[in-house]
Amino acid sequence: MSLEIATDGPGFAVDEDVETLGEKFVLPPFLEAQRSKIVANLKPID
Repeated sequence: MSLEIATDGPGFAVDEDVETLGEKFVLPPFLEAQRSKIVANLKPID
């Protein structure tokens, strides 16, 4: 599964290598405490 959510600027490749974008679920630090709740509510994209 690949999902990418971002805000305007600075861009996708600031905190991840372009070669591995979308391979892991990355959250901003302020949302890490809610990771399990967020992940539990994700639905697969067909």
